[in-house]
Amino acid sequence: MNLTIYAKTKKTNEGRSFKIYLTRLTRKSTGEEVPARVNFAEGVPLPTLFPVNIVIERKDANLSEKKYKDADGVEHITYNLWVNDYQPGEPYEDHSLDDFE
Repeated sequence: MNLTIYAKTKKTNEGRSFKIYLTRLTRKSTGEEVPARVNFAEGVPLPTLFPVNIVIERKDANLSEKKYKDADGVEHITYNLWVNDYQPGEPYEDHSLDDFE
């Protein structure tokens, strides 16, 4: 499975910075893209340059989901992808400015 991993820096209430890792998973049945938070297992070397493409085998990862209701009573689902091992993928190429001069 080829994934593009993005990193976002957040801050705690005490002002300490930490990174969260995000990706989008595609459902086979519908083609729908689902956002997921990525957690790397302890001891797995973290990529250093983001965004980055990685390749994971299904046996080296699992997906957990958490259902919750917001203040309006609408049910939502969040996904966490747990990665135990990965291989580097193709270099990430940014095409966001291709249509501009």
